[in-house]
Amino acid sequence: MTVSHFVRHEPCPSCGSKNNLARYSDGHAVCFSGGCDHYERGNGEVVQSKPKANRKLEMTGVIASIPDRRITEATCKKFGVTVEYDTVGNISKHHYPYFDKDTGAQTGTKSRIVDNKAFYASGTFDNAGLFGQQAFKGGGKYITVVEGEADALAVSEMFDGKWAVVSIRSGASGAVKDIKHNLEWLESFENVVICFDSDNAGQEASRAVLDLFTPNKAKNVKLPVKDAGEMLKERNVQGFIREWWNAKTYQPDGIISGLDTWESIVAQEEVKSIPYPWTCLNDLTYGFRERELVTITSGSGMGKSQIVRELEHYLLGATDDNIGILALEEDIPKTALGIMSIEANQTLHLSREFDRDTKKVFWDKTLGTGRIYMFDHWGSTNEDNLLSRIRYMAKGLDCK
Repeated sequence: MTVSHFVRHEPCPSCGSKNNLARYSDGHAVCFSGGCDHYERGNGEVVQSKPKANRKLEMTGVIASIPDRRITEATCKKFGVTVEYDTVGNISKHHYPYFDKDTGAQTGTKSRIVDNKAFYASGTFDNAGLFGQQAFKGGGKYITVVEGEADALAVSEMFDGKWAVVSIRSGASGAVKDIKHNLEWLESFENVVICFDSDNAGQEASRAVLDLFTPNKAKNVKLPVKDAGEMLKERNVQGFIREWWNAKTYQPDGIISGLDTWESIVAQEEVKSIPYPWTCLNDLTYGFRERELVTITSGSGMGKSQIVRELEHYLLGATDDNIGILALEEDIPKTALGIMSIEANQTLHLSREFDRDTKKVFWDKTLGTGRIYMFDHWGSTNEDNLLSRIRYMAKGLDCK
């Protein structure tokens, strides 16, 4: 009889998990995300719902410490975590129990094989709460939500069990679903601290779940290492506690607390105003400033482009800054001659009175300074292309 063994983790095509599908040597694959029944036979045939008879609850092992993760026996006992040992006395498996959130009965187990870090599940998770939820009553002051069972044990260990801590069931990909399923219970706490992995997937999941909570209830912790388990293994308990306490209350994008405005006010005082070349406009606007958008409008043929050219030429003398120009209705020679014409006080593109050497003098004083950059669009004016060129002018060419 051939024994199938674990080969690798893969994304699950059913639930979207990035690494919870386990592929085995005989070709079959199983997704161990909570609530996902994706199963593939060895011939590649996909069976979306595994027979419930194959999901007998596995409840084995003994409660003991997990030394390599610095988890004590007391913490494992609190969460109901058990371990199994191999023939030489090393821990070979961890078993993480899940409980029905209504009846309190254990209905499922996630098991971790230590050697290859593979997970498998037994039982059912249809109405299971979060990992560790059975160990805490609702309505406390703080609860921390992490991305993995071992991280939940680590956080509890670092706080000596003082504050409630739970883990989502399905990793970052299932975070929103898991939180929604248990939102009423989580909302019963005064403060909810999200402490997912610090990688991109974890932080994207953090942002997604933070919006689910009542305003001013949730906080987000981003750790300097991958997760809470790493902080404990590195013995950086004080560092974790400091990051946890310093976590700011989450506010949706675009909402700024008044407490965070002082530095921007100081920076605003340092913004330089550049007067226009027209006194009447300065009386109304006190000049113009970096990071402001000035819109000039009028009817067709009334001189908008000429006013803009006057400003472009004026800025050459009024500042030492580089100038970026995106003139979408004229080509480069027309833009350049327009600016040179203001320097010459003559319409160079119409007049034949100026020879090449004379024009070169006006070019040297304007385009020849190396401070003007123009966009040669050649008819390519889609929004992404324009924004890319503006960004390059600002960041790469230091145009102000």
